[in-house]
Amino acid sequence: MSTHIRKKDLWSCLFLLCFWVFPLLYIGLTKKEISFFPRPLCYLQRVAFLFTNGIQQWPVYYFQALPENSEDWITLREEEYFQLQPFGYRTRIYQMFLPFVHYAMGYESQWQKTSLERNEELAAWLKQRYEAIHPQSLRLKAIQFVVVYYDINENFSLEGHWRPPPLEFFAPEKIKILSTHHF
Repeated sequence: MSTHIRKKDLWSCLFLLCFWVFPLLYIGLTKKEISFFPRPLCYLQRVAFLFTNGIQQWPVYYFQALPENSEDWITLREEEYFQLQPFGYRTRIYQMFLPFVHYAMGYESQWQKTSLERNEELAAWLKQRYEAIHPQSLRLKAIQFVVVYYDINENFSLEGHWRPPPLEFFAPEKIKILSTHHF
């Protein structure tokens, strides 16, 4: 096996050093951009510029229950059902709903069938858990999953740990029902 450096490899290394590593060090140490570099190259030299398009909306999921002999939906508190938060302040339920949200929005998904089955099982489990936690309450006749996309801007910022705002906070046209499961 040859150990000599090919010209192509040398030029590639020099290009990487001159147009990425050295400018990255310069910008990091001086906190100033290199004025003669073209704008697309400047984007590559800051970590924040690797993500040039931020999200404009953030999904928040809610679970609602419909007691027997009632027409009013009750919003269930997520903390009673999903205490474990392996994803920071987000629970496993957010990971479970992602493929289903894509399906509900009209995107084809390879998890489409399993998402529907999983939501049926989740609705049955929520009903069972609700009736175990609240034995004095009426039995449930339906569970529905709701998603709301709230706009991210400077006027809306949460203090402390991330918690979803109450469902009443949102205008009715922002609320999208993902699925309803009757028992």
